[in-house]
Order: sequence, then C-alpha cells, then structure tokens
Amino acid sequence: MKRKLLLLSVLVICAAIAAVGTLAFFNTKAVAHNVITTGGVDIELHEYADKACTTDYDTNKTGIMPGMTVDKYARIALAEGSADAWVRVKFEKKITFAAGNEHAQGKTPNLDLVELTMPKGWLAGEDGWYYLEAPLTSNTPVFALTSVTFNKDMGNEYQGATATVDIVAQAVQKDNNGESALT
Repeated sequence: MKRKLLLLSVLVICAAIAAVGTLAFFNTKAVAHNVITTGGVDIELHEYADKACTTDYDTNKTGIMPGMTVDKYARIALAEGSADAWVRVKFEKKITFAAGNEHAQGKTPNLDLVELTMPKGWLAGEDGWYYLEAPLTSNTPVFALTSVTFNKDMGNEYQGATATVDIVAQAVQKDNNGESALT
C-alpha cells in the first residue's frame, strides 16, 4: 500500500511539473508605448494706434482735452498652435487727479467720463465682463476696443489728470465647452 501511495505521489508530482513547464511555454508579454500630447489655449493682446495694426499705441499720450477721442485698437489673437477659444475681456479704468489741482480737492474721479468704444460682436455679461459672441479662431483676430473718448463734461478738476484703461483678456477652450461664450 505504501508503494502504491508513493507511486501515486510521484505521478502527481510529475504531472504538476509538466503542467508548470507547459504554462511557461504559453506565457507572453508585450508593451505598446503611446505618446499623446494635449493641446492648449494661448492668446495675445496688442494695442495699436490704427485699425491696420501698423503703429503701436503710444501709452504716454498727453494734451488730451474734454471731448477728444483717442484711437486705441486692442487686438486679441490666438497664439501660434493654440486651439480655438471662447474669449472674454474686462476694462479697468482709473483716473488720478493731478497733485496740487485745487479744483480736484475733496472730489472723487468719475470713471464714466472715460468712455470706451467696442466693436460689434461682444455681449455684456452680468459679471462686468464682455464676452465674444463667436469663438476666436486662428484666422480671425478681433478688436476688443477701438477708441477712448474723454467726455466733454470733464471739469477743471480733470486738468492734468492721468487716465488709464487696463484690458484684461481671458480665454478657454472652445471644444467640449459649451455652445457660446456665456455657457
């Protein structure tokens, strides 16, 4: 009986070794290396003194009087390689009265007296931003601003004052990101 048990054990061990050896011949491994590069969104904002965008805007204009309009073309374009984008802009106006102007003492500048002209195609949002109605594409740069007018109602307190208009532009990808700039 011991002999039969020993013979049966040897047979089971041989079968197990044969099975493990067979498994080794049927195993395989393969690696596929894939490189996927994401895109990006990048915009450029430049200011020009003319609509043809041939003359850079002079950031130190002087001698401006009430009732005058200054051409200021703020152009937004996609940077090379950028994906199409939804764009929004915000204008931050500031007026600083001249030091020593006795007419300005105790007064607060009225920012509404610096009037901005935007071209068609922008929607005013409830959040103070203006949204471009159509997506910005590589072949369609847009103007966000075309001129700045100094209201004729500016009084003596504005003599020698400095007015600045800062433009903040932001963009997000168009693809898979809503049907309009507001969504």
